[in-house]
Amino acid sequence: MEKFTVLTGVAAPIPMPNISTDLIAPSFGDIFHDNSFQNGLLPLKVPMEDIERLTQGLARTNASELTVDLEKRELQVSGMAPVTFDLPDNRRLPLMEGMDQLGFMLRSVHDIAAFEDRVNTERPWAYPSAG
Repeated sequence: MEKFTVLTGVAAPIPMPNISTDLIAPSFGDIFHDNSFQNGLLPLKVPMEDIERLTQGLARTNASELTVDLEKRELQVSGMAPVTFDLPDNRRLPLMEGMDQLGFMLRSVHDIAAFEDRVNTERPWAYPSAG
């Protein structure tokens, strides 16, 4: 089985060769967690008991990979029950659609413009115009 890579004190994750783009740990620093999504990494917070179970399952099958099913929100290792994880839709859906966070938000550009027009009409004093 491949060795796990431990990163400590890293606030700005960068993609590195030969390291998976999925990170599984019991916790992450807030900045690292948020920056990971912006750099194509998937940081999954999973309880340590489940991580140990996954590790044992991988060792038992002599496998070095597991499946991350974003649609079902599951980590799957052959021969064992899947481990579920929480991942909000605003993080999950862009990954499933191959988009970054900005691209995902820009899909709503018409809704955003309509909201801004409505608010500017209802409260013109709140948004002074330039010039």
